[in-house]
Amino acid sequence: MRYFAGRALAGIAVLLALSACSAESSTSAVENPQSGAPAQEKPAKMKQIMLLPDGIGSKESGKIVFGTDKAAAVGLVAHLGPVEERGGEECGGGPMQFTQAASIGLTLNFQQDKFVGWFIDSGGGVAVTESGITVGSSRAALDTALPNDIQADSTLGVEFLAPAKDETFIGGFLTSTGTEGKVESLYAGMTCFFR
Repeated sequence: MRYFAGRALAGIAVLLALSACSAESSTSAVENPQSGAPAQEKPAKMKQIMLLPDGIGSKESGKIVFGTDKAAAVGLVAHLGPVEERGGEECGGGPMQFTQAASIGLTLNFQQDKFVGWFIDSGGGVAVTESGITVGSSRAALDTALPNDIQADSTLGVEFLAPAKDETFIGGFLTSTGTEGKVESLYAGMTCFFR
């Protein structure tokens, strides 16, 4: 009887030791298996792109202003999904290259590998201005959040400009001039519109 009791106690001790090991391994799963050092945390997934009159940004990654190297601007939007190069075009201000984050309809504009402008025609609330305007916002919301001027001489549609500080601005297009109009696209910086 003592023999069986001793074996039972030994079995329980082994089970307790194994469960302690597995608990320890589950709590230390973030360690680097080769060095035993804690692995670096993954960066927080970006939830929104801020559309700024002088660049783009996010709460997680900070601000990327016009004039910044291409890699930094592309890196910021790449967190939201795949990006693709869209070749170059001769534009009014010289040759320009484009990188598109198609999942949110955002195009970044570059000259000589420097970030010079952006354009967006969708976004579903993922890309918004600091005042909360996005593609699909109503004309009333736009007028309240971004005081703007309709460009009567625009050959591209119902175009508006919302001046910001330091001679920067956010521009865009509306579906109509009336109160039922909605924002159909936004832009800032250098663009490649043919007027």
